[in-house]
Amino acid sequence: MTLPKWLTVIGAVFLIAGLLTAFLSSHYAAELRGERLGGIIVGPAEGTPAWEKTESTLKWSDGSFYAGLVLTAIGIVLQAWAAMLPFGAKGVRER
Repeated sequence: MTLPKWLTVIGAVFLIAGLLTAFLSSHYAAELRGERLGGIIVGPAEGTPAWEKTESTLKWSDGSFYAGLVLTAIGIVLQAWAAMLPFGAKGVRER
């Protein structure tokens, strides 16, 4: 397999992992914020242990969302780099 093909495959893995991480953390954060009742969002009372647990989980969810964006960006860069390389890149053995 040539270098451009490897970069494309690795980039695709990063893209899929990044997108799934970002979407799942966004969905999880929306559920943690509380139940939607019309225009009102009902969640745990501020200052309670449940509220503190929700806040720490939201911070984790936000961090994983940004990690997903970084993974997606890495996947895009790897695939763009692969598209710029010639197919028979020198220094790579073809089978």
